[in-house]
Amino acid sequence: MKASFGSNELAASASFDQRIEYAENYPAGMEGFRTLDFWRQDLHYGRMNGKGDPIYPSEAFLKPIKDTGKKTYLALNFVADAYEGFRRDVRQEFGKNNFLRIEGTPYESLFAPTRAWVSVSEKHTLHIQNFYEKNIIPYMTTPAVAQDIIDFDDFLEAFTRLINRVTLLTSFTKTEFLLSKKCSPNVSGLVVEFNDEYTYGEDSPKIDAFINNINFELYKTIAFRHGFCVDKNAPWRLIALPGYPMMQQYMKKYEVTVGTLFEKYFYTSYFIDIPTIKSHLFQFYQAFIKDYPDVRVPVMREIKNEKISLTKVIPRAKLGVEEYLERYDDLFWIRLYTYIRAKETNQDWDQHKFDHVVKEASDFLTYSTEQAAFKFIHKEVKRDPAEIISKYRRGSFRFKRKRRYREENK
Repeated sequence: MKASFGSNELAASASFDQRIEYAENYPAGMEGFRTLDFWRQDLHYGRMNGKGDPIYPSEAFLKPIKDTGKKTYLALNFVADAYEGFRRDVRQEFGKNNFLRIEGTPYESLFAPTRAWVSVSEKHTLHIQNFYEKNIIPYMTTPAVAQDIIDFDDFLEAFTRLINRVTLLTSFTKTEFLLSKKCSPNVSGLVVEFNDEYTYGEDSPKIDAFINNINFELYKTIAFRHGFCVDKNAPWRLIALPGYPMMQQYMKKYEVTVGTLFEKYFYTSYFIDIPTIKSHLFQFYQAFIKDYPDVRVPVMREIKNEKISLTKVIPRAKLGVEEYLERYDDLFWIRLYTYIRAKETNQDWDQHKFDHVVKEASDFLTYSTEQAAFKFIHKEVKRDPAEIISKYRRGSFRFKRKRRYREENK
């Protein structure tokens, strides 16, 4: 393959040109085996089903890959079996002197795995902790914002304003995080890697060490025999192709087919978003009032017939679990969730459109099922996976909810 020099260290325009050159020069190979491009058209492979629903695997169907030394690497059970079969085949070819175990090259280990499945729940939790530290705390402690936060309703109102400001730059819900470029394709359980030395962002070493290596064509051939393809931008990453007959042979053992795979092995993420948001917002508020328990509020005092503006320090309102669950009902969470998802997905709605979607979703919740409500919201906010947000739209809609604590505790 012709050299190209794309790098994360280059200026954006130069890096873009080099990435295009890398894609155009990538060799089809003698057999023309399929590749996947997680940087472009295949971004959501393994993270979205055929209906366009964001998904992630159940840990119940993960299995350790054998012969990995002291570390344990997991993949979906049939993928783990297929990778073991791939490695056995490689060792056989090595025994026949067809595969060259050249020292100092990435192929020296005969594809001992170095990374496989990663938990989207763990990654999202870390992302949310970072969201709290990098977005919520700086915003909530800004004097103009902090002085208005006396109770959870005030905190919530400030939170919705923050969501309006930042969610095109960083996701909040697990669903949006799952579909973002910040989420590794390894969360699918369909991916196994055998390198931890080279990086995704440096093109030249990938070309020299992997693609132009004498073993590359045989490596792709053996991978294909077992239902894998190679990641175009990370040639040390193999991705299972459930639609390929070779991978389906491994799937038969577990009585799963292409038609039943997503339903049997995967969760739909938007069914779990609201419970996750409930938990995170409660934790946010508890942490906030622990670290910032008091607030200065303006008061007017009349001294010698003259009104003087002063401030006094009062404690922020505490909120217990029982009160939290009782006060904020399912319809409240439907409204808040719709607001967050609409902002995350860049919906150009006015207030009427937003209120209408909330009303329809609430009707589904009341007269049908919770799942029906979530499906409806997802249908309304879903965008084409190939869509690139080129215009920063915020719409004119707001969350708009009364501050109950102040009204009840005047």
